[in-house]
Amino acid sequence: MVSEPDATKRRDALLIWAAARERAVNELTRKAARLSRAGHEDEATRLRAAAHALHVRATQERAQAATNGPEEANTARELGARGRSGWRGECSSERLDSHHKVSG
Repeated sequence: MVSEPDATKRRDALLIWAAARERAVNELTRKAARLSRAGHEDEATRLRAAAHALHVRATQERAQAATNGPEEANTARELGARGRSGWRGECSSERLDSHHKVSG
């Protein structure tokens, strides 16, 4: 069994990582939009795939953090979480197969 302080540290670390990933998703999404407007659709697609992978991982980390304590929402605000990521998965032109391999 994990002690309460260790669980809190783990939850906080997961939330910090999730927030960082969400900021990266926002940046990649903005860059992909700029590249797409400039006609560089292949590179824009790669950035959207990377953003999707980061979004999935951030969602997993938030779910893991939620299992480590009920204070997840308050801690997220304290750690500077920015709310939802910029991933616009509902837009069909930006929806990617979740099994798409991201090269890097």
